[in-house]
Amino acid sequence: MEIGEDDSYCAAVTVSPAFSQGIYTLEEELQKRTSKLPFVKCQVTGPCSFALTVVDEKKRAIYYNEEFRDMIVKTLAMIARWQVRKFSAYADEVICFVDEPILSAFGSSTYISVHKDDVINLLADMMDAVHAEEGFAGMHCCGNTEWSIPIDAGADIVSFDAFQHGETIAMYAKAVNNFLRRGGALAWGIVPTSALIKEQTVEDLVLRLEGVMNNLAAKGIEKRLIADQAILTPSCGTGSLTPEEAELVYERLAALSSLMKKKYT
Repeated sequence: MEIGEDDSYCAAVTVSPAFSQGIYTLEEELQKRTSKLPFVKCQVTGPCSFALTVVDEKKRAIYYNEEFRDMIVKTLAMIARWQVRKFSAYADEVICFVDEPILSAFGSSTYISVHKDDVINLLADMMDAVHAEEGFAGMHCCGNTEWSIPIDAGADIVSFDAFQHGETIAMYAKAVNNFLRRGGALAWGIVPTSALIKEQTVEDLVLRLEGVMNNLAAKGIEKRLIADQAILTPSCGTGSLTPEEAELVYERLAALSSLMKKKYT
């Protein structure tokens, strides 16, 4: 079955509260609101990261079994569609990110048999699923990867750890330029989600962000276009931090966003 062939098929796959309390806690908080938010963001594990870390009875990654791989991408696509439908009641737009941390190892000797075209096709199925529900589709990788992959797969937003790997996006300047010009956005994960957050002032983060944005602009992309199509985010999730550190991440992010908006609007 092709993604979107049957408008009702995604109802067959849902995520239970026992498996993901966060989805339902978020929904409970959203239900308390009297009006819709502009955006709500959800996420799903990417097919590559899932299929390359789950193994069969022979300890071989199920990615290399075409039937399993096809089943995985369709199941994850249904979960993505289910989430977009669930949260569309609470926001004007829903953003669904496909998390692919394993793509930071793409091209290494460990995954030399993982081909770029296959990865793009798997991600494209996920992007198509989100688009079928009229959501915005993003891809996040917390390490360095080949950033043209999510662009070629049809992502609307490319999210990356700009704090540690901000310079790497400039290696794909031509693809990024075309991406931004057609309305794509870069989610600059400039606020670290580690103990390093305690060492970073807002001014430090402004300088770091301007540095990596200027590095991309030096490749021939208009700085104004980069700024206009930028989203500021934490570098990754805050689940491994203490509550105090997590709060500090979002305090720094809010202050940084305010300063950058004043500068570029």
